[in-house]
Amino acid sequence: GSDQAAAVELLRRMQPVDPRLRQAFIHTDSRGSMVLFGRHGAADDASAQADLAFIKEIRLGGQPLFPRAMLTRIRVVRDPSTIGPMELLSTRLAHPEVRELFTFQVAVWGTFREYAERGQRTPDWDEVRRRAEAQVRDLRSRGYEAYYHHDDDKQLSMITIGLFDRTAFDAQAGLYLHPMLERLAREFTQHLVNGEPVVMRKAGQEIPQQPLLVMVPELP
Repeated sequence: GSDQAAAVELLRRMQPVDPRLRQAFIHTDSRGSMVLFGRHGAADDASAQADLAFIKEIRLGGQPLFPRAMLTRIRVVRDPSTIGPMELLSTRLAHPEVRELFTFQVAVWGTFREYAERGQRTPDWDEVRRRAEAQVRDLRSRGYEAYYHHDDDKQLSMITIGLFDRTAFDAQAGLYLHPMLERLAREFTQHLVNGEPVVMRKAGQEIPQQPLLVMVPELP
């Protein structure tokens, strides 16, 4: 389309300006076509900020060439063959006809950068993924249909068990109708965050946060 043609022309014109711009590329999605430079895990990564500064400092005839450059998040389409059987997304491949799929979330692992900034020890993203996958393997060894889902943008991995449709619960009454959900609620009474239970204060009492039913993410 016209967006893609304009992006191609911009890429052709900008690459001779600086040899490093030969690394720029075009990304096309439902929003249109964009000329991008660099790939980073998060907007506040030092490498992302360095690339943004480099692009904004490029000048042609004394004038900034890309003064309005900004960091943006793109949705990378996953090759279905790369989705393993322990990944929660694999259930979307197995049940493409079901729009509303739910699963029982029992734990999350995350980098929680806001805590790290306060000096608290938090795992890095590689460790988060390793721990989440290890927990799923442990749950599966104990007979549970466990899955993990890695959210690269939030650097958060969730651990879930089972697969359910809308008939498994009554949202208005807050009741589980499926026998397996009732069993899981009895066996998993505490929602774990980085391996530790989360305690909430309610009516002057401290009570553990309970696991919850969540919707399975869509395929990227």
